[in-house]
Amino acid sequence: MQTLQRGANLVIAGEPICAAHPLPAFYTRRNFAPAWSGADQVMLIDVIRHAADDGLDPADYHLAGIESLLPDAARRGELDLLLTDAFFLLSSHLQSGRTDPITIEPTWCLEPRTSDLVPALETALEIHEVPGAIAAFRPSHEGYRQLRDQLARYRGMTPWEPVAPGPSLRAGDSGPRVAQLIARLVASGDLEPGHPTFDAAVKAAVKHFQHLHGLEDDGVGGQLTIRELNVP
Repeated sequence: MQTLQRGANLVIAGEPICAAHPLPAFYTRRNFAPAWSGADQVMLIDVIRHAADDGLDPADYHLAGIESLLPDAARRGELDLLLTDAFFLLSSHLQSGRTDPITIEPTWCLEPRTSDLVPALETALEIHEVPGAIAAFRPSHEGYRQLRDQLARYRGMTPWEPVAPGPSLRAGDSGPRVAQLIARLVASGDLEPGHPTFDAAVKAAVKHFQHLHGLEDDGVGGQLTIRELNVP
């Protein structure tokens, strides 16, 4: 803990400790006693494994290091620190984002809110509700919920085959490339199956896809449209 308070880097089981400010505060308030029960550990690990549901990488939250320390009773203190850091890191990423916005927009001036991390963890461990505590940091606005739902929808799709290069595809066309176009639109849920040719429903599906992707919605499978359709 003194290592963190001095501002030095601390690495546990190959994992760098990131929450240099809330972590010492948390353990100071509990007189440096271990915090994590077995049940709370299991709940946190499960939440970390599902971090991908929010577009995050579970590996960023010490999953490998935590799992390596679980069977080692002699390193209980290190495991406790790693679990706490993982909670703070995941919660702060849900609350304020994984990417520092200043690296994208230099005029960004909002400070991330991290002051409530310590009491949130204290309450979560007291009532054994780690998943709910972390979920409370997730953005509550409708746009975020829709993005999360769409991510799940895309991950549940069967991978589609690309449409072969060639001339633009238009209403009335048929052939192998039209079949590929139709299969691609069906795979992403933009079109119901059962269309043997480039009919009116296929054209409407192409126009809808173009509109969603910022393309000219002319209903023609041109070069730019096919390129976007072929993104896996």
